[in-house]
Amino acid sequence: MKQVLLIALVVALTVGAMAAGAGIYKWAAPEPVIVPPTIVPPTPEPMPSKPLLDRLMLEYVIDSKSPGRPCLIDGPKLPSVRYVYKDGKWIYHSSGDRCDGLETWEIDDVTGAIKYVGSQKSPYAAIS
Repeated sequence: MKQVLLIALVVALTVGAMAAGAGIYKWAAPEPVIVPPTIVPPTPEPMPSKPLLDRLMLEYVIDSKSPGRPCLIDGPKLPSVRYVYKDGKWIYHSSGDRCDGLETWEIDDVTGAIKYVGSQKSPYAAIS
């Protein structure tokens, strides 16, 4: 009987020591550091890529009421047809057999909205 009481005392002391150790660990442990999320500022660079701009122009051509549509259907004939980014808009120039000179469209960088700007017959119209 004496041995049973001794074993019970050892078990009780072991459990007490473990509980005290866990309490000391929790008390001494450093507070968790909460890192606030990083806020990335918007980039001033244009977002769409050339393939995306090409797809936007294709959707524009599919609409039969789009101004300048015949020029785009015929396909650009100038090797200098390009997208130029200026003031939040992409400028697209095209010329060909069914174009009225150099025709120009603007594509809004944020919304993707396309606006027909018009045509120029001056050779210096697109330089700006």
